[in-house]
Formats: sequence, C-alpha cells, structure tokens
Amino acid sequence: MSVKPVSLLRFPSQANEVASDFDLAIDAFLFSRKIANRAPRTLEDYKERLRLFADFCRLRQETPATFNRQTIVDYVQLRLSKVTPQTVNHDLRVHQSLLSLARLGRLP
Repeated sequence: MSVKPVSLLRFPSQANEVASDFDLAIDAFLFSRKIANRAPRTLEDYKERLRLFADFCRLRQETPATFNRQTIVDYVQLRLSKVTPQTVNHDLRVHQSLLSLARLGRLP
C-alpha cells in the first residue's frame, strides 16, 4: 500500500465533508502529517491503521461525526482478538491524533 501523491489527494471544501467521509478525513490527515515531514513508512502505518478503523465504522454505518465511545470500545475488543495490546495502543494513538487535529480544525 502506498500513500497517494499530494496531487491525487481530495481536499474537503467544508468541515462537514470531513465529518461525513472517512476517506476525506484520512487523506487530509495524511497530508497534514506529510507536510509535518513524517517518514513515508510512518505515513503508510497511519494510513493502514486508520483504514482498518474506517472500515469497521462503515460496517456499522457510522461516520467520523457519528462514531462514539462504544464504537471505540467495540473496535478495541475486536483488535485485541487479532493483535497484541501494544499494537492496539499504537492504533489508538494514531486515531487520537486524527481526532485531535480534526477537532482543532487543523486539517487542510
């Protein structure tokens, strides 16, 4: 899996687009981390972890604006059945970074 070149990223025209579309939110987050000079491997890692969570949310018909604490608890339980607690902790740190930047309005 590779990170999309900047020219291929879709950028939201309004904040509510990011709130309703995981792909836009993830693309915007990855771009913000790219311009923060994160290594290509780090960007790949972020992308994979965020896509897994987005897919989980989509199965539940949830968006970035509608998922809640229970969604995260259910996701953590699912991930713990497949990976180590350390991996799940790393997943959560990446998700927290995305949510923090989105709440502060710092995503492009």
